[in-house]
Amino acid sequence: MLAALCAVATWGCGSDDAKPGGSKFEPEHVDFDVQWAEGARVVDEASGKAHLTGAKPTASTLVYTFDHDAAAIAALKPGEIAVLAGIAYRKVVSVTDTGTGYELATERTTLPAAISQGTLDWAQTVDFGALGSGTQAYAFGEPLGSAQQGIVGPITYNGEINGYKVSLTLTPSAGRLDVTTEVSLEVMGEKRFAVEGTGHIDGFQSRGHAVVGEGQLLEFDAGQTQVRGELRVKAAAFNTGLSDELLDIPLGIDIPIQVGPVPLILKVKANINVRLILSVADSSAEAEVTFTFSSDQGIAMSGPSLQATGALGTGDLAGFLGGSADGVAAGMSACLEFPRFELTMLGEFASVGITQNNCASTDFTFDPACNEVNGTITGLALANLGFFGVTLAEAQVELYTRTDGRHVGQCD
Repeated sequence: MLAALCAVATWGCGSDDAKPGGSKFEPEHVDFDVQWAEGARVVDEASGKAHLTGAKPTASTLVYTFDHDAAAIAALKPGEIAVLAGIAYRKVVSVTDTGTGYELATERTTLPAAISQGTLDWAQTVDFGALGSGTQAYAFGEPLGSAQQGIVGPITYNGEINGYKVSLTLTPSAGRLDVTTEVSLEVMGEKRFAVEGTGHIDGFQSRGHAVVGEGQLLEFDAGQTQVRGELRVKAAAFNTGLSDELLDIPLGIDIPIQVGPVPLILKVKANINVRLILSVADSSAEAEVTFTFSSDQGIAMSGPSLQATGALGTGDLAGFLGGSADGVAAGMSACLEFPRFELTMLGEFASVGITQNNCASTDFTFDPACNEVNGTITGLALANLGFFGVTLAEAQVELYTRTDGRHVGQCD
């Protein structure tokens, strides 16, 4: 029989109106002050993107096709770096006249190879109720709706990932983004695990700073300011056996940040983490935690490594419910990874990532007997970080963490 735990815990240092670390939004601005390298060729949208033909380019695209009026494309030479406004930046391998147009074959390069020196600096406030033209919702990398019309109404994914049935909905509205998710697992035709997550984040500000010179990235920092919201994570399982899964949900929103001819893209996503340690007979677990948070999320380059510049201003964990029962040690955790931000340049793979994992967990152990329900908020900069094609670090950087819980029995 489940041992039920119920309590309320409060963390933090101020009201809901308090700003993380006392910070405030910067005035919105964009600074793109660069000197292009000798071999760089900037092709504006009217001379390049307007003449694109064939399939819409993605981050994987290295061969582009243009119509026969694309004179600026025809003039490119192998070895040059083509800065294709609104598309990508690539090193030219060849330009072929196909008779009906031009085929531009390219390979990846780095932005410091295209810029001899320069500064990029930006601060943009994200209001989910006023996402402008170019904002794109997607699933499995494929666009949903028209980016020219912005996002109208909820964005939903329903499918199966690693045997789990998954439903996720992101709903932008005035000043906030709501998230609703349901995940379940069936074993032998019987539902044995389910997690529900509901909540929202408010509007925030994305900001960054980069200095390029001497063929390298000399300075870099990026992040989000005043990320505030509330989430509730509730999970239950019985007789599931063992599993440890990250359910990478292919749904998100791409928000353009216009910094130079090839804009930055801020991706907002969500994932689910599941860990089950339950035998397949007479075992069960429940956990429910509510999270309220206010944070600044940031990382900066310091020599060859990264350092955290973010902080958790408030992180309230409340409403602990649940427990575990088994003939042996048992446990379960369900984490809603939201918000997950990834910053990249148009035409490139996601490179700088910052995420917040909100976990509800339960553990049951013997000798001495202890039954716990815990909640944890953890902010992380993601592993294998790079930007502008330049490797920054290959390690996780913890931005902040906070844990609270309730227990019954002789727990450490």
